[in-house]
Amino acid sequence: MRKAKVTKVTPSIDKTFKVPIDVIEDLKALALIHGSHGRALQVGTELLIRMARKPKVKAVTGVPVEGQTYTILPRTLDLIERLLPSYKNRGSVLRAVVQVLREQP
Repeated sequence: MRKAKVTKVTPSIDKTFKVPIDVIEDLKALALIHGSHGRALQVGTELLIRMARKPKVKAVTGVPVEGQTYTILPRTLDLIERLLPSYKNRGSVLRAVVQVLREQP
């Protein structure tokens, strides 16, 4: 008898965001510290959602954006959606996540 093939252990999803290029580069650097892009986003959104005073992100105009796909947990996507009222778009939420992660020791 053959065992059934196991696909993904966790219920992670692939989600594409339109993200400014500088945020993509920052997330790549943070992924080295946290193990993966998805894990960095998870840690950053968990920290950001718990902050009483959310950090302000500067509105950067004219910065090229690119579609970037991240493998994240459904909870991380839910937290990003819950943070949207505090920020203009998902790219700004990810910029705030990067800012929060950079401030961590």
